[in-house]
Amino acid sequence: MKLRNGKAKTGLVAILALLAVGIVPWSAIGQDTGELVVKRGNYGDDLYAAARSVNVDATVAGDVVVVGGDVSIAGRVRGDVLAAGGNLNLQGTVDDDVRVAGGSLSIDMKVGDDLLAAGGRIDTSSGTRVGGHAWFAGGNLDLSGDFAHDLRVAGGQVLLSGHVHGNADLTGDSITLLPGTVIDGNLSYRSRSALHMDKDVIVRGTVTRKPYPAAGHEEVSLGAAPFIVFYISLYLLALFLALVFPRFSSGAAERLRHQFLASLGLGFAVLVVTPVAAILAFILVVTFLPGLVLLALYPVALVTGLLVSVVRLGESGAHLLRRDAAATHGARALSLLAALVALALIDLVPVLGGLVWFLLTVVGLGAGALQLARQYSGRS
Repeated sequence: MKLRNGKAKTGLVAILALLAVGIVPWSAIGQDTGELVVKRGNYGDDLYAAARSVNVDATVAGDVVVVGGDVSIAGRVRGDVLAAGGNLNLQGTVDDDVRVAGGSLSIDMKVGDDLLAAGGRIDTSSGTRVGGHAWFAGGNLDLSGDFAHDLRVAGGQVLLSGHVHGNADLTGDSITLLPGTVIDGNLSYRSRSALHMDKDVIVRGTVTRKPYPAAGHEEVSLGAAPFIVFYISLYLLALFLALVFPRFSSGAAERLRHQFLASLGLGFAVLVVTPVAAILAFILVVTFLPGLVLLALYPVALVTGLLVSVVRLGESGAHLLRRDAAATHGARALSLLAALVALALIDLVPVLGGLVWFLLTVVGLGAGALQLARQYSGRS
């Protein structure tokens, strides 16, 4: 399972989003989870929330980490914003970085540093301000606002207006620069068709057309953005699993620690047997329902297995530093972040990276199965 492959990562991010907003039962397990979470007032630390609908309109001294079906963020955030969901509506002011991914994104926000956004549709208002670099990736992109540094965009249909104070690098099937667009630096673009540029557009640097990726080419020239979006999504879902399902995630991590070989064997068996069982169900059973259920649960199980291993790696790192990863939400978040940074470095090694991801998925799958069996048997 070579996750550095662009298509594999895109598929996995889609599965992560489904797991977050459609498949997980949103039971009210904690004050920051449930069907609806609303946050108002002042928060002196980080804010975490996971729900089918999340509404944050508050002053937050730390970071905001949110996963949900419908996510709305406003107010003032002194730290970073990390959010993933079906529909995201982002307003207010963020002093540091913003990293978001979802089906539909509407952004009318002042960002102090970098902004990275990925989604099916992304709209930014003319009031949007980005103090650092900006990266956008998606299907339909309608981008306005003021970008203080470089802007990099990759998408299907790209519409750009506003002011880019640095260079602009645009990739898309169709690219249109609307009236009033100003680019102080150079413009580089890749497109299937000619660039559509209004006569009132100002580009103070050079305009360069670069080769558009050939059909079937897996890489879109967006630098590190897809790589970062993948890890943001994985981080948010691992954090979600650890905070919302602490008994399962901690228990599965313990199974992985004490029953590694059993987890490896069972995980490999589930990996191989499940698709075979689904095919047999289609052939031998009168209705297609059992086979469809198995096929639907299979990718969810694989992602959950990977998340279990990430949680375990975070706990292992915290133990090495003689800290308790589960002591506070902040400690849990930092331990998971450290684990994913380590995995990102390993992922840069061509062969080793793929083997490590495959192993983590398989052993996590087995450990999760062992923990589920343990919980349903009534044992702790």
